[in-house]
Amino acid sequence: MLLGVEPGLGGEGSGTRLLAAGLAGCDARRLGAYTEVNTPSAVGFFLGHDFEVVAEGPLMAGAPDSWGLWRHPR
Repeated sequence: MLLGVEPGLGGEGSGTRLLAAGLAGCDARRLGAYTEVNTPSAVGFFLGHDFEVVAEGPLMAGAPDSWGLWRHPR
């Protein structure tokens, strides 16, 4: 699942609704969920939805920081 919200429209709940729909599918199949993000605000968003940071740092030399986040199966 790819999740994105139009710049300038964040904070209106659309990302939360989209994520909830995707996680409901994961939960119905008892699957975990993994995502990678590249902004601290995105990290905070996913932490607020029961994800935990499992990796942090650039993917390769000279690349920007990124974070891998995991949500355990339910």
